[in-house]
Amino acid sequence: MLEHYKLTRNPTFLREVYPGLARGAGWIERKRKETMRIASPHFGLLPAGISAEHLGPSDFYYWDNFWGVAGVRRAALAAQVLGHETDARRFNGYAQDYWTEIERSLQASEKFAGTTCLLASPYRRFDSGAIGSLCGDSETDDGRNNDQPANGKRRNGFWA
Repeated sequence: MLEHYKLTRNPTFLREVYPGLARGAGWIERKRKETMRIASPHFGLLPAGISAEHLGPSDFYYWDNFWGVAGVRRAALAAQVLGHETDARRFNGYAQDYWTEIERSLQASEKFAGTTCLLASPYRRFDSGAIGSLCGDSETDDGRNNDQPANGKRRNGFWA
């Protein structure tokens, strides 16, 4: 939805779809809380599910979490564009917390694998399912190319 707005700059469209974007960001945060009951490699990720990429049985797929955090970031940007500063701060906070948990889980999965790599989930060995997590946007939310880091940090060859 936000990509459509970026192309059209139609504020009426963004105002119409914003309630759904806001509900989606809230849903993601509520679902993540379901995994925050006990310390685990999947703490703070979305609950286990069958990935849309057909990676096998239900698991805590990073692919789904990368899309989830991207959606929350887009909701924050939409809120900012529309002047909903309270929502923008809340969704940015969700996204920052979410990314922190993804990073923590990725570090745990590297320990599990015994090497620096990107697994499909915190509980899988390195396999072909990991390819789904190697995808990304060609631009960041602020329009920079991915080879121009926002924070100067690289993770496993990719800008974080």
